[in-house]
Amino acid sequence: MIAIPILKRHTSSSWVYYKGLVDIYENGLLHIYVRKKDFERMIQQAIIVAQDEQQIETIIAEGMGIIKEMKDFMAAHPSQKTAGEELLTLIEGCREILYRFSAYFDYTHYLGKTGVIFSEQLTLAMGRFHEERKKTFMAFFSYINSLAHHVGKKMSFGSCDLLTLDELFAAVLAKDLSPFDKAQHERKKRCMLCYSDAGVIITTDAHEIASFLSKWGHKGEMHIKGQGIGKGIIRGEVALITQATPLGKIPQGKIIVCHGTTPDMTPALKKALAVVTDEGGILSHAANFAREFGIPVVIGTRIATRELQEGDSVEVDIEQGIVRKVT
Repeated sequence: MIAIPILKRHTSSSWVYYKGLVDIYENGLLHIYVRKKDFERMIQQAIIVAQDEQQIETIIAEGMGIIKEMKDFMAAHPSQKTAGEELLTLIEGCREILYRFSAYFDYTHYLGKTGVIFSEQLTLAMGRFHEERKKTFMAFFSYINSLAHHVGKKMSFGSCDLLTLDELFAAVLAKDLSPFDKAQHERKKRCMLCYSDAGVIITTDAHEIASFLSKWGHKGEMHIKGQGIGKGIIRGEVALITQATPLGKIPQGKIIVCHGTTPDMTPALKKALAVVTDEGGILSHAANFAREFGIPVVIGTRIATRELQEGDSVEVDIEQGIVRKVT
């Protein structure tokens, strides 16, 4: 996955959303962390926003505008048909869209945690928006990955997957990838990206990452806790889905563990005894999937993909939202 920096150019609420946000890429998995004080601030702001349905509608409209911009950009600029100076224009275009996205704060992502009951019409609108946003953002990030591969081929660079867009732009401008070779090699196994209003700081220093995890991580928890949708206690083996997992090869009768779910995963998810996700709220695709197909789900655990491995035996208490390893 290309490391995408989302920089802050505006003193808006988006600065609160990203300040302290940390991504850790490790062996093909992405773990997202946010400092407790910043998360609590987001929830408090969401509680205020929840009292004004008109403001929520405005937020949804702004988000749909960004989604349309991404779709239009991808349609107008096929990444595999670009060469020469157009590559710089294309990379800059991707950066500009992400900069504008960084100035937009999607409170609807947190409204499900406020306990506020919304009108049926607004609830459906938020659900549709979440589905469209996730689908389009994944497509856009896939587009950027494709662009990185295309740049590597056209410029005879080789792999560019672990460069930020800023670094990719600099390499194309200089027609030289060598200044970033060492950085890419070090990032392959593990890297940490810290986002702030000043930009993105990337480190591969094992001591620094371990220090962060010891302070903000969740190692040593006896169980994994999220929000359950459904009933019963399910026991089975873990099928871990990462970005590299062929969805068509997911076996029947497993407990699927993944970062989050999307509509294209539905055929695989329907084979599961239960589904456990790192992310997601009551309006997420995983929650809607549970209600539609009757397959129990535990959402929003934050740490399931880090704490569980392929083949682990687990017990999932759906009503309690608790996942435990069993021996």
